[in-house]
Amino acid sequence: MTKQTAGAAALDSAKDVLAGQQPGFALVRGKPEGSAETFIVVSVRGMPRLMLPPNGPALRTGLSSFLGARPWVGPCSTVLPVAAKLGRSDSATLRHLSLQSSTGARSPMRELLSSVIDRDDYFLALRLSFGRPNAKTVAVAVSTTGEVLCFAKFGSEAMTNDLITHESAAINRFADQDLPVALPQSLYSGSWTGNCSVLVTKPLQLGPLSQQANEAHRAADAFTAANGLESSTLRQSAFWHRMNMRFKALCEADGNSSDALELLTRIESTWGEHPFDFGVSHGDWSRANVGLSGDRVAAIDWERFSESAPRGIDAAHFAIIDNSNGPPSKTLDIARLAEQTQQHMNAADRDPSDARPLVLLALLELVARFMEAKRAGLRTKDSKFEKALQAGLREWSQ
Repeated sequence: MTKQTAGAAALDSAKDVLAGQQPGFALVRGKPEGSAETFIVVSVRGMPRLMLPPNGPALRTGLSSFLGARPWVGPCSTVLPVAAKLGRSDSATLRHLSLQSSTGARSPMRELLSSVIDRDDYFLALRLSFGRPNAKTVAVAVSTTGEVLCFAKFGSEAMTNDLITHESAAINRFADQDLPVALPQSLYSGSWTGNCSVLVTKPLQLGPLSQQANEAHRAADAFTAANGLESSTLRQSAFWHRMNMRFKALCEADGNSSDALELLTRIESTWGEHPFDFGVSHGDWSRANVGLSGDRVAAIDWERFSESAPRGIDAAHFAIIDNSNGPPSKTLDIARLAEQTQQHMNAADRDPSDARPLVLLALLELVARFMEAKRAGLRTKDSKFEKALQAGLREWSQ
């Protein structure tokens, strides 16, 4: 699939979500009169990533909601509308697109969100994740003055529907509990048009973590400890049994079992008798999903929540994602991942000797996610994690 074809598919998917899979809607260039919604679409390397409202305060809030409070967000939010007015809106990286209805109907997405938050005076901003292992559309409703009113996630097929349903269950499970980690509050969860899953939450604004993020690692460990622990060797754990069943199913679907299953065999041969405490985990612990809400650590994106994972695997995941930025060709340094995981565990007063197997298990989980995305037909490729896992197995396994 070419980038042009993939980009068109991403926009078509966004149109389907905006339209609630209903016929009679189309995304057209420009800002025709009577459009249901109008966006400035921002593409990166030929792929549309953001659909932002043309309103200045709402555009800035949309950018910061999806990209974080980075220094360049303010200037960028000023430049984008100006560039569009100067005639660059038909370029490959920046263009105006509008949702039009053949019947003059409003956007079904707007109808849904308006019914949830009981108001209609807002703009929509969308983040498109086409081609990622957790590909789904995320929307934010922003007031005319730039206030975030709600966030919403929309499934599009079996895998993303399952992820959203899983996250909804996790958020509802911990609702109103006083825990070491604050969670978003659900406003609505259930199915939408076309039996797609949707989750709408109150805004949970995250302030940045410190450079070392020690407060986040203490909170993650306390969250795991507060919800019950069970001790077991890796080989005898329910976690490892599920991982084996998961990879067997993935390999059967792919028609090639030897290479992927060999990863599990090599981990078990060295670490199978290693004892762990097993408990709940966030599953996607990273700077993009974790921050400070007042004086508390808070986290969003609970779709990878696990009931039973090795204690400390969130710390290893954090180290991996922290080192994954940059071009796809950039190789992950396995020794650095272990060193940073040790630092994160020290911050939580945990024994750092688990760092190496935790890094391997966190990498194995990421490999599985990319395999699941491929099976679901999503345009995605693992360029880093399996290579890093192979390097760790060479360095640390018997």
